[in-house]
Amino acid sequence: MRKFVLLSLAVILFATASAQDFSNKGKDFYLCFPQHVPSGTLASLSIWITSDKASTGTVTMASGAFSATFNIAANGLAEIQVPFNVAHISNGESTTEFATQILKKSIRVKVDPGKPAVVAYVQQWGNARSAASLLLPVNVLGKKYFAVSFNQAGSDATLGGNTYRARSQFQIIATKDNSVVQITPVKNGVKGTAFTVTLPLAGDMIQYQSPDGAAATQDLTGTVIESIASGSGGCLPIAVFSGSSNLTMGTQTPNCNGGSYDPLFQQLYPVNTWGENFGFIPLANYPSGVPYRVMASEDNTSVYFNGVLVATLNTGQIYPAAYTANPVTLNAPTYISADKPICVAEYAQSSGCAGNGGGANQGDPDMVILNPIEQNISDITIFSTKQQVINSQWINVLMKTIAIPSFKISRNGCALAPPTGTWQPVAGLPGYSYLRELLPVPGSGPCAVGGVSDSYRLVADSGFNAIAYGLGTNETYAYSAGTYVKDNNAPGVSTGYGIENNKVCIGLPFKIKLPLPYIADSIYWDISSLPGYTNTWTYYPPGTPDSITGTAFRPIYWYSLPTNFIVNTTGTYVIKATTYSQNTDGCGNEQDVEFEIEVTGPPTAGFSWSTPNCFAESVQFTDASSSTNPIYKWWWDFGDPASGANNNAITANPTHTFTAPSTPTTYDVRYVNITTPGCVSDTIHHLVQVAQLPSATIDGTNTVCLNSAPPPVVFTGTGSTAGSYTFYYKITPGGVQVPIIGSPSITINAPTNVAGTFVYTLDSVRITGSALCVKTIAGQQMTITVNPNHTVALAAGSGPAIQTRCINNAIVDIKYDLGGGATGATVTGLPAGVTFSVTGTVLTITGTPNPVFPGASATYPYTVNTTGNTCLVATATGSITVNADHKLTLNAGSITTQTVCINTLITNIFYTLDGGATGVTITGLPAGVTYSVAGNTVTITGAPNTTVGSPFTYTINTTGNGCLTAPPLSGTITVNPNHTVALAAGSGPAIQTRCINNAIVDIKYDLGGGATGATVTGLPAGVTFSVTGTVLTITGTPNPVFPGASATYPYTVSTTGNTCLVATATGSITVNADHKLTLNAGSITTQTVCINTLITNIFYTLDGGATGVTITGLPAGVTYSVAGNTVTITGAPKLQWVHRLLIQLIPRVMVA
Repeated sequence: MRKFVLLSLAVILFATASAQDFSNKGKDFYLCFPQHVPSGTLASLSIWITSDKASTGTVTMASGAFSATFNIAANGLAEIQVPFNVAHISNGESTTEFATQILKKSIRVKVDPGKPAVVAYVQQWGNARSAASLLLPVNVLGKKYFAVSFNQAGSDATLGGNTYRARSQFQIIATKDNSVVQITPVKNGVKGTAFTVTLPLAGDMIQYQSPDGAAATQDLTGTVIESIASGSGGCLPIAVFSGSSNLTMGTQTPNCNGGSYDPLFQQLYPVNTWGENFGFIPLANYPSGVPYRVMASEDNTSVYFNGVLVATLNTGQIYPAAYTANPVTLNAPTYISADKPICVAEYAQSSGCAGNGGGANQGDPDMVILNPIEQNISDITIFSTKQQVINSQWINVLMKTIAIPSFKISRNGCALAPPTGTWQPVAGLPGYSYLRELLPVPGSGPCAVGGVSDSYRLVADSGFNAIAYGLGTNETYAYSAGTYVKDNNAPGVSTGYGIENNKVCIGLPFKIKLPLPYIADSIYWDISSLPGYTNTWTYYPPGTPDSITGTAFRPIYWYSLPTNFIVNTTGTYVIKATTYSQNTDGCGNEQDVEFEIEVTGPPTAGFSWSTPNCFAESVQFTDASSSTNPIYKWWWDFGDPASGANNNAITANPTHTFTAPSTPTTYDVRYVNITTPGCVSDTIHHLVQVAQLPSATIDGTNTVCLNSAPPPVVFTGTGSTAGSYTFYYKITPGGVQVPIIGSPSITINAPTNVAGTFVYTLDSVRITGSALCVKTIAGQQMTITVNPNHTVALAAGSGPAIQTRCINNAIVDIKYDLGGGATGATVTGLPAGVTFSVTGTVLTITGTPNPVFPGASATYPYTVNTTGNTCLVATATGSITVNADHKLTLNAGSITTQTVCINTLITNIFYTLDGGATGVTITGLPAGVTYSVAGNTVTITGAPNTTVGSPFTYTINTTGNGCLTAPPLSGTITVNPNHTVALAAGSGPAIQTRCINNAIVDIKYDLGGGATGATVTGLPAGVTFSVTGTVLTITGTPNPVFPGASATYPYTVSTTGNTCLVATATGSITVNADHKLTLNAGSITTQTVCINTLITNIFYTLDGGATGVTITGLPAGVTYSVAGNTVTITGAPKLQWVHRLLIQLIPRVMVA
């Protein structure tokens, strides 16, 4: 079977490999722990090892101070931490131009013999410090490098008594014994004097830092590091790491000065692997863009950004050329290209200059060296970590837009799946797109595993370029996610079948070839490792290589053995060649070249395919072959010759649309592939069954009532192996096409909310989810007849359905339209006097209600029930309220004619309301008398407070509904006034004081109200009263007998007349007596005394109206006094004289 494939594919398989192509997957790696400025705590070094296949190996140090093993599962991830105290390289251990320090601090990662290759990464991390790098296997390493770093603006630190200085730096590790390295320092763009370092053993290394006084600000970018010939051998491959132990960087726009620090750490690519085309994708979460550098490997290199020339550089020069802590940035994806090989580095500036406002994902200084587009890769495994406060993990991917559907990601060995991010076109690079994919935080989400890190496998049918990075609070790490390193000037093999330079297929012929940068005189070939072959010499006259490539300035001369070799045993075979020449490009007249050839077996072909729903769908075929080497050629025969040229395909995962079969058909699909070493698989075949287009039927004719239970309509799909059909149908009338899904049939409920005849037509059927498996259906119809239900509705112009009428008053005719299935109706609940009739489709309710009922009104709810077809009966309701006429009745015992005194309560008068009467209005009541209505009782009550208008005749009228009012009733209330008495105008005062036997001033009172007479009591003797008309007069001369000086006679006037309230008036007459003076018994009124001799006291008594005396004629020395009613004369006369005594009484004060 394999012979058939070789013959069939001979045309497409021939290709001659002219480059040594390796990915970063390998079996032997060297690395180191460079000088690192800590922040609070010492840093750690982690080596991350992963692969898509299970593998084992060792990690050792050249010093023997550390060793470890690893054992990873397929798509697994192993972390090896190397202790700081045994691996870290200090400032003091650095080599300079003046002193060399050979260190035994290199670290080697080596896969166990016979185990699959791995991918390795290194990360140095510590408090607020992080940097990472992809590791290159030994077979990728070269002999010439340029150091890459950045403007050196760092910050020293002291920890545990040790000082760690911030310096630009690089490290060189020998992979072969007796390696000699020439170093030409370049400091801030200024080239220094070259010096050499000899590394005696594989694994020996140096670290270089500038010894200058300005070393703290010197950037070593551009320093040339080149392996040269030793006295005993040629130029040997070396591993080189470059960066800085600590620095900060800001941005030019906006102007920002950084302020936070991190190391830069990358393994360098040999110059012979540099490329000419790069896709620069700025890091996520850096709105201000990120810094960048482009370095030239040759003089007169033209550099272009998006096709525009931006610089012309010489060897080792950079663009932008400025050595500044405030570099320019790129914030949009950019296509960077050159006409000669260049190196492109992408940077992350300090967190404060990122432009993202700070936060948990702000990042910090870092550097990643990008891979050229031509060194893309199609299958790689990477690591992603949250170690050292990394909060978000990302990958940037660049690839051809047409290949985007093939790009898949697998997390921790889970199924491959498309990314969740959105691909965007690269404006300056037509045909390419980029992706920024935010990865899940390690330890969370689907497919999470324990620990702080994840492994991811990135796979595509076509090559892609990628970087992986993480951002945190003042933290960043970034590294190339993988590369397929192509050395255009490496020894290897050429074969008519494979494309790999160092691999061939078992049993197939190949030639051994050797490129040299000089013309060889002769070559000694050591091919003793190949089974059945012996060593041989070849000689070359001047200028006779097989071919010449490269440029006029740097030609490459190709030599080969003329013999075709065939090896029938798989394995790895070492080819050694010793070349002799007069000019060997600085590597000696005699140079040893050693390289491996791997002879591999054929792959085991296999494939899977998607099951088509029908022949119209394309079938996706997916390569599932098992191979230790990449497959690069594919051939498919789909067993469908009717499809013409489409019956064959030459891609890994093709699609094919099979020719339409008349019946379900099985196709014999055959497949074969070729690996990059040229191994051809056996042909494998599988039978693929392809179905016809689907078909369908519809069923469910029925007759139902409106809004009844929906009848079923059944759609049934046939003719496909698919489990689900989408049926497209329309309903007439309506016409809108409706899709439904069933597996393989579905029943829908036909709506019955609209009356009519509805035709259901099945238009087409589709396999659910398929855009192509669809068939138009003809002749599939069914009918649903929906009969109308009854309807009844108040007719236009009808009286209202709810009416209120007075008894014996006709209603406004109520009319209803009957519709739908209704042909008649009955009405129940109408009051006496009201009837209904049906004429055509109109029901009329008419009449004069005259029912007998108690109370004010009665409501008669009525119901209209339709008659007609068997569908749902309709009803309508209303009501007729009949109101009674008013009634008013005087309650038994109530007196409607009353006479009362003013302000005296009347006897309450009660009336009873009935019928439609709910209230009354009463007019003519005297002030003070009111009425009220409580329930059906009217009450008149109160005390009249006026006689004006008496007698008062009142009238009562009913209020209430609009029906006939009751006849008005009336009554009379007579209000009599109370008595009044008041001092008349011109009368003497009511209170008088007179001396006895002196007439009073007549006192007169006016009598009023109900008073017709009066009596007076309390008058003194001699005073009387009389009534003339309405005037009462009190007159006379008081002559009462009383003791003392005076007497007061209060009097009271009391009216007489009607029975109402009697009035009174009061006053008083005070009668004063005349004066009296009496000599007390025993008093001597005639006395003779000696001068100045006391007289015998003389006493008088006052009475009547006398209250005091005046005495004249008393001799000097004799006085008088009044105490109470006693007058006393006393004293001793001072003159001899005869006095006549005169006593004058002082009367009492008379009050008039």
